[in-house]
Amino acid sequence: MNMMDRELIKTITEIEKKLRIRKLKELELRGVVGLAPTHGDILVALFRNETLSMRDLSEIIQRDKSTVTALVNKLVKLGYVEKYKGVEDSRINFVRLTPFAYEKREAFIEAADIIIEQFSRHITEEEIKTALNIMKKINSSL
Repeated sequence: MNMMDRELIKTITEIEKKLRIRKLKELELRGVVGLAPTHGDILVALFRNETLSMRDLSEIIQRDKSTVTALVNKLVKLGYVEKYKGVEDSRINFVRLTPFAYEKREAFIEAADIIIEQFSRHITEEEIKTALNIMKKINSSL
C-alpha cells in the first residue's frame, strides 16, 4: 500500500465520521435525540422496508446479531420501533416502525437534505458522478 492509498482510506474515514456527526447534530436540532449513528442506519433501513427480520436488519446494516439486538432494544425504549414474533415461525423476530418514528421521518429527510446541500454546493454534479463511480469500485473490490 502506498502513501496515496493510505491517504484515500484516511479521507474516506474522516468523511464518514464527519457525516455521521453532522447528521446527529441536524437531527438533534429537529428534536430527534438519544440516537447513535447506527440507530439511524436501522431507522433508515426500516423507513425503506417498513418491517424487517432481525437477521435481514443485521445484514443490511452490516452488524452482528447481538449488536443489532442491543441497538433495536434501545430503539424500543425510545419508542421508535417495536419487535414482534413471526406468525408462521415464532422463532423469527421482526422489527417495525412505530407511529412515533413515522412522525420523525421528516426530520431524517430534512437532515439528509441539508447535509447533501452543504457538500454539493462546493462540487459539480460531474465531480459527484466521478467520486461515486470511484467509491463504487472501491466498495466492490472489498
